Amino acid sequence: MMETNKTINSKGLMRTLFSAIFLAVAVSSVSAHVTKKYETWDVNEDNNIDRSEFNSWYSDNEFGSDWDENNDGYYDDSEINEGLYHDWDSNNDGRLTVDEYNNSNWGDDNFEAWDANNDGVLDNNEYSTGMSNSGMYNDWDTNNDNRFDDNEVQDGFYNTWDTNSDNSIDNEEYDRFGSTYDM
Repeated sequence: MMETNKTINSKGLMRTLFSAIFLAVAVSSVSAHVTKKYETWDVNEDNNIDRSEFNSWYSDNEFGSDWDENNDGYYDDSEINEGLYHDWDSNNDGRLTVDEYNNSNWGDDNFEAWDANNDGVLDNNEYSTGMSNSGMYNDWDTNNDNRFDDNEVQDGFYNTWDTNSDNSIDNEEYDRFGSTYDM
């Protein structure tokens, strides 16, 4: 009888050990996948994306370069609104659903307030009006010329993503904003 208990305990121990190893491998694989994109931004591997790393990514990927519709080298509210709207419209149907708005990770509780005709989607006009009225860009125009150069847009995005204003984007802030723009 004692020999049978040892065999059962040994098999149980092996099953438990195998399950623990499998779980550890699975968790590390998922963890590596989730943080891989963040790590590509975090070049110096200090677990924060500083302004230099952000600006390098922004420049290397020509982020927003197609938003300057009139090719004057500057952006205005409407060009930024249009660019973000199309980025967030994941099915390219010209309307933002509440899911697309929330998936942008920029969405707060504004969707219903911005949906002026209460049809459950934001058209470009509703979205642009909401964004412009939100005052989000007030701090972006640092030289008060009613337009944004590339540096103002870079700084505007960086400061928006850096929600705790500590001059770095941590993994949580990245997951909220930057993961939308993984390239």
